[in-house]
Amino acid sequence: MRNTPDTSVLSERGQTQVPAWVRSRMGLVAGQKLVWEVVGDRDIRLHVVPALAQERRARWRGIAKPRLGSSTDKAMATLRSNDKKTKKALGL
Repeated sequence: MRNTPDTSVLSERGQTQVPAWVRSRMGLVAGQKLVWEVVGDRDIRLHVVPALAQERRARWRGIAKPRLGSSTDKAMATLRSNDKKTKKALGL
């Protein structure tokens, strides 16, 4: 397998292409997450997020959603109400 540097061009929209030989060697698939890290002044390191980690996160996403009819506004109103009651009880 190839292990030599390759050149990509950055588009106006900030997109670049991962060479086919790199995708093949690394087992990259469409939609896979890549993490960019700036190293020094002129270097970038690219980390591949394993597909398994992405699947695990996707399974847990949305589990902690509030129940229907619940909202942040209602929760904040309850907290503020409790604060007022506490302050009143303490004479503040």
